[in-house]
Order: sequence, then C-alpha cells, then structure tokens
Amino acid sequence: MQVISREHIALNFWPAVVSAVLVIAGISAKTALDADRAPPVEFIEGTILPSLVIAGQRAQVRWNVDWKRQCSGLVSRELYDAEHQVRRYKPFIPPVPVQLGSQSVINEFWAFSSLPAGETKYRAIIRFTNCGFTSRWWPIELRVPDLTFQVMRAK
Repeated sequence: MQVISREHIALNFWPAVVSAVLVIAGISAKTALDADRAPPVEFIEGTILPSLVIAGQRAQVRWNVDWKRQCSGLVSRELYDAEHQVRRYKPFIPPVPVQLGSQSVINEFWAFSSLPAGETKYRAIIRFTNCGFTSRWWPIELRVPDLTFQVMRAK
C-alpha cells in the first residue's frame, strides 16, 4: 500500500472558480436584462372626463403616472363600445417627459359619432422601442389600464 503525503495532494479549484464566475455572470446578466425590460412608466390612476360623453364630441383621458426613465413610444388606442365593436385611432408618439417622477398627463380623443349609447372601454398599448439595449429589437409593450365611460347619443 502506497502512502501519499499531504505535500503530494494537488487540489484543483479551477472548476469551482469557473462555476462561481459563471453563476455570478448569469445573475448579473439576468438583473441587467430585467432592468432593461422594465416599463419606463407606471400608471397610478386614470379618469375620462366628462364621465358621460356625447357621441361625436371630444373627451379627455387624464392619467397620474410615475415616469421611471425617459423613453419614447408609440401609443395605439381603441374603444370597445356597448355592442362589443372595436374602433381604433391612428397611433401617435406621445411627448417624452422632461423630468422623471410623478406627473399628470392629459390626452384628448374624439368619441366617434357612430358610438352606440352605453358603457364604452378605452384601451391603449404603448410600445417603447428606444428604451434600452433590447427594446430596439424587442419593444417593451405596456398595456394601459382600461378605463370605462358612458356614451350618450346626441339628440
């Protein structure tokens, strides 16, 4: 039987070191990707004014938002009427906030003259395409909370 002295035992730490480095790099990459993909704005509260909109007239959407970073996007808006039909507006690019933090945003829209009387939902999606490394190829899509309002036909 051969006896091996302590001086002859060579410990190989390289696999453990490489594994630790890969784990740390993976966690760092995941954290960076999550930060890059985070929505740049949070919608706190929204209202439509007036709450009773006459078909064919103008209304306002008022939002309280919290901008977390400056990005621009393309907003697509739709109305779902009482008869479950969809009416779409032309997409638009909203102004980029001058400063970050909590603020109020007001957008106007025309209530289509063909809207039937009853409850209507206002829906919007914002697609951010210049908001970090990945959004150039994979836009950050943010669904705005639905808002409901009543439509009345003009007499």
